[in-house]
Amino acid sequence: MGTADFVRFTLRTLLAHRLRTALTAFGVSWGIFMLVLMLAGGSGLENGARRDFQGTATNSFFVWGQRTSKPYNGLPVGRQIIFANEDIGAIRAQYLGSLAGKILRINPATVVQAYRDLELEGLVIGVTAKRALWESLRGAVGETIDGISLGELSARADEQRTRLEELRGRAAAEAFTGRS
Repeated sequence: MGTADFVRFTLRTLLAHRLRTALTAFGVSWGIFMLVLMLAGGSGLENGARRDFQGTATNSFFVWGQRTSKPYNGLPVGRQIIFANEDIGAIRAQYLGSLAGKILRINPATVVQAYRDLELEGLVIGVTAKRALWESLRGAVGETIDGISLGELSARADEQRTRLEELRGRAAAEAFTGRS
C-alpha cells in the first residue's frame, strides 16, 4: 500500500465514521486546552508566589519552636520550646556551621504570636465550614441523622466559634499591646 492509498483509506474511514471522528477530535482538543490551561495556571501561581516573596529576605530562613515529643532530663513530653536572643550562640555553635554568622536576632514573641494567630484563624475557618455542613445537611435530610441532632451540632459549632473569636481577640490584643 502506497502513500496515496493510505491517505485515501484514512479519509474514507474518517468520513464513514463522522461522529466518532468529531468526538475524538473534540476530546483531543479539550485535552490540549486543559493541559495549556493547567500549565498557565501553574505558571501564574509560581509567578505570584515569586512576586509575593520578592524582597523577603531571600537568603534567610526562619526557625521556631514547637512542642517536644520526647522527655529530656526528667522534663515531661509536650513542653513548648521558645527561643530567645540568648539562644543564638548555642544555635550557631551546634547546628548552623558556616551560616552561623548570619543570625542577627531572634524574635520569639513575633514567631509564637504569628503561629498562634494563624492557628486560631484556621480553627475559625474550620468551625465555620463545619457549621455550614450541618446546616446544609439539615436542609437536605431533616433535623436528625441516625439519631444525631443536626441542630445541636450546629449550635455547638456556634459556641465553638464564639469561644475561638474570644481567643483570637485576646491573641490580637497581646500581639499589638504586649498584654493579654
